[in-house]
Amino acid sequence: MQFLVIGAGVSGLGACSLLIKNGHDVLLYDKNYKKLLSLKECGLVENGVICVKNFKKYVHTTMCIVFSPGVKIDKKINKIIKHNKPKIVCEFELGAKFAKGTKIAITGTNGKTTTTELINFVLNYANKTSFSVGNNGTSISSVASKTKDDDLLVCELSSFQLEHSKLFFPHIACFLNFAPDHLDRYKSLNDYLLAKLHIFDNLTEHDFAVLNYDDEVVKNACINTNPQKFFVSATQNLNSLENSAWKQNDNIFVKFGEKIFEISCVNSLKGIHNVYNMLFCSVVCVLCGVSEEKISEAFSRFVLPNHRCEFVAKKNGVTYIDDSKATNVAACLAAVSSFCNVVLMLGGSDKGEDFSVLFKNLGDSVKQIITFGQTGKKMFKLAKKFNYSVFYVKDFSSAFEKAKSVAVSGDVVLLSPACASFDAFKNFEERGNFFKYLVTGEDVE
Repeated sequence: MQFLVIGAGVSGLGACSLLIKNGHDVLLYDKNYKKLLSLKECGLVENGVICVKNFKKYVHTTMCIVFSPGVKIDKKINKIIKHNKPKIVCEFELGAKFAKGTKIAITGTNGKTTTTELINFVLNYANKTSFSVGNNGTSISSVASKTKDDDLLVCELSSFQLEHSKLFFPHIACFLNFAPDHLDRYKSLNDYLLAKLHIFDNLTEHDFAVLNYDDEVVKNACINTNPQKFFVSATQNLNSLENSAWKQNDNIFVKFGEKIFEISCVNSLKGIHNVYNMLFCSVVCVLCGVSEEKISEAFSRFVLPNHRCEFVAKKNGVTYIDDSKATNVAACLAAVSSFCNVVLMLGGSDKGEDFSVLFKNLGDSVKQIITFGQTGKKMFKLAKKFNYSVFYVKDFSSAFEKAKSVAVSGDVVLLSPACASFDAFKNFEERGNFFKYLVTGEDVE
């Protein structure tokens, strides 16, 4: 069977490798043909992958097209597909079809990577074989051939991966939260939500949907579907519900039917957003048979992924925090709520969000704002409108220097941009690493 893979990023290359291993003919297309020319280094061409300049020529001979999540199926591509009618599948769905083991799916606007990595860490700490895959940078296709029936796959799923998903069958599906994002890709907020909701499409009464009780959209996300529902709250005691989890003092309580599990989270991850991450993780791990003791021990040993409210250094009494992963308003607000005396660096490429929501809710922990990049002028004007002390500078380096110059001992310089990074960087990782370099003077590998 011939497959046409569109997109030569991590997901696309993982799909190619998986398909070749399973004896299929594979064509690979990327609009950046230079990227295809470098593929000899990874051995795919030698193993039979054929790189093509124009995928239109091959659609009529192709039985299945595999899309990488970063590829938007626009009107032009849709027209070609409708005319030739090949089968369409997203890379994640393809990998999941070949992968053995129990699938745990994680989606939400913010916190997906941290929750995915935390769950995976706890499961492995408890001597279960678990893989974290998906939007975190490891394609499921690249690990599918390594999996066994009793393995666990913790799958971080963005809306891009879910929007064309039809045949993905998780056993546990977590919906962390919902806020405006990616409005440069979706026509409306509802379209973005509908993409997320595909995570519940194939759950049965034997499966679990884990939902944020404190988020009205998420709370009612699968009200008419089959799975057993598990609610979590960081603000309310949910003991009255049959399946639930909540935080009380320094402990997390998970109620599963008649049994209550008490999990210590003292000195673990800080901030309300990380309380939610621990709540979702606790539920998933209890459902997977991990003891309270193991979960508590693992929490105390877990280290956050890079660029998520990551401590960089303290210099002259000023603390520098890298939260470059905060690429939307909700993520920025969550970060700001964790600190006092904040000098906040805001800006980057525009994803269509309403930034007035940010400035309405920042609160008095922010003492100074520095805006920069493509959205800098827009954010500067709004910050002024909401009576914040604010400077606008054109580029990232100048923004850092201004933040450094106005910060005094006891302040926190927080890079939490509320925007994507594509106006000046390849991704949020590159932006965060450059921030670290400016703070420490040391290159980050």
